[in-house]
Amino acid sequence: MNFQKTTIREVMNPEPTTIHAGAPLSEAATCMFEQDRSCLVVCLDDPAQGWGILTQKDLLGVMADVGAHLEGLRVAEVMTHPSVTLPPHYDVGTSIQLMRMLGVRRAAVVEGDELIGFVSFTDLFEYAMETRDQAVTRD
Repeated sequence: MNFQKTTIREVMNPEPTTIHAGAPLSEAATCMFEQDRSCLVVCLDDPAQGWGILTQKDLLGVMADVGAHLEGLRVAEVMTHPSVTLPPHYDVGTSIQLMRMLGVRRAAVVEGDELIGFVSFTDLFEYAMETRDQAVTRD
């Protein structure tokens, strides 16, 4: 398995689930639950401001603090901003090291100001396991 020959573009999810920063937190929670997502990429009014991220962990923290009532709260109040972003040409090995160094499990994949994908440690682990199985099969 050669992490330096594979780019993030090849491993990323090209259809990340997004939500606007001004959306109600209850809408974000429903979206995550119904679409079986552990996080959402948050779109800001100005793409030059970068991207945000809202995770299940963020939502659970709010629920534990204020109870299950998310009414009146907006995504922007809870999201992590700015989120870590990766360019699509980064190789998998570099991306893993960068994400580990920054202590994040997920990153938006951005080309210019455009969100083109999303990658998580789960995606990278699945890629590593699939690649490992292919390498073993070829021997």
